[in-house]
Amino acid sequence: MRNHWHYKAGTGQDAHEPFKIGKDCSPRPAKEFISEEYKKIPSYHNGNLREATVKKCMPFLDAMTAGYIIPFYQDYIITVDSDNNNMNIEAGLHKPQAHSWWQLPEGYQNNVKPIGKFTNKWVIQTPPGYSCLFVHPFNRPKTDYEAVTGIVDTDVFNETVHCPYYWKRYDSVKKSSQVHIKKGEPMIQIIPFKRERKEGSR
Repeated sequence: MRNHWHYKAGTGQDAHEPFKIGKDCSPRPAKEFISEEYKKIPSYHNGNLREATVKKCMPFLDAMTAGYIIPFYQDYIITVDSDNNNMNIEAGLHKPQAHSWWQLPEGYQNNVKPIGKFTNKWVIQTPPGYSCLFVHPFNRPKTDYEAVTGIVDTDVFNETVHCPYYWKRYDSVKKSSQVHIKKGEPMIQIIPFKRERKEGSR
């Protein structure tokens, strides 16, 4: 199956983006984003062949390298102040969109954790009958945000799919702290799959 990626130029105020920001951070196979932490870990703990590490677990690696990754196309510096229920985001050209806690069902989120949406500049086009699973990058080092999982019928939806997220560290932050998300780091993992109509489904 062949997928197509189209860069979507800006509209409105960002229609004349300098150098088309984000075009140099195109989607690539997830196998090109294997973390340095994973690469460095030995296959066996202290050389003991009875104590294998995750390096010997193929399901772990297969999940990490499945599908594609869209990386962040700009840096984000995020300052969190839990005492004042405040989050400030510094970004290059595009700041994440804000969402309200009440948009989620009760129990999914409380009313102090920020919810937002990172911008994606790429349109995904798949062959007829194929959709894409959008998910937080599998088996990566811990991040301060968690992407919301979703499925999009990318064979008929010809617009950019942005990246909603929850901010995970908010409750544990006692004082003001900063997080730096760097350009080129994995933002979202995308796994194309063929839709199958099951008996009894609508």
